[in-house]
Amino acid sequence: MAGWYERRLFFTKYIFRIWYKFVNRVDRKGELVFMNYGFSNGEPTPDLEPNEESNRTCIQLYDQLVKNSEIKDKHILEVGSGRGGGLAFLTQRYKPKMATGLDLNKTAISFCNKTHAHKGLKFHHGHAEKLPFEDNSMDIVINVESSHRYENMHAFLAEVKRVLRPGGSFLLTDFRYDHHLEKFKRDIQAAGMNIVNNSLITSFVVEALKNDNSRRVELVKRLVPWFLHKHALEFSGVVGSRSYNNFESGRWSYLNYHLKKEM
Repeated sequence: MAGWYERRLFFTKYIFRIWYKFVNRVDRKGELVFMNYGFSNGEPTPDLEPNEESNRTCIQLYDQLVKNSEIKDKHILEVGSGRGGGLAFLTQRYKPKMATGLDLNKTAISFCNKTHAHKGLKFHHGHAEKLPFEDNSMDIVINVESSHRYENMHAFLAEVKRVLRPGGSFLLTDFRYDHHLEKFKRDIQAAGMNIVNNSLITSFVVEALKNDNSRRVELVKRLVPWFLHKHALEFSGVVGSRSYNNFESGRWSYLNYHLKKEM
């Protein structure tokens, strides 16, 4: 099973590298600044600017993760920052002193530094399992829908703990296959940080995918060549796709975790 899982991770990472390059080529207007599955639970949501409204469910995934944490005037790091929309939103909404995004994909980093030109916000190329930052240098580390692709979760969590300042927080939201869920929880338990809270949010991700379905389908059909529609719709998690069905059936579980480094 381990050999199969390692091969699947390698294949997934290869597909993601190709996908990022493809998205950068077809998204000439920089519309795709979010690539997560989203969150919607029917509760009051943040007021958004008109240009943010189309990405509401994706923004809500970030907002629900951080809204109970003090971000203003803090140094925050997002590992796996992707197309940068989430960290750009947090920077403008919550006013950290410094916000840093890190991603393994150089194409994504180039896009982010050109697209999200905000004071105190910068994106860097680097590896999640070997963070290029000093010990005790970050107040908050954020990881959104990225860790499921990491080869060594234990190494990543050790790096998060290293770069966090004493008392700092690690905020993670991501999904796992049902047969990988217990290992994921064991890795979290063994991270050497206190678990402040955790929650299962799968149903709210399913609701977000339902609410955002028409936009995702429209983007795929407008930006992607017809012969790649099937793959792009699958990647986007539209209703009826394998990804969507995995969430709806419970085969994939989506979770939040808030960990805190001891003082």
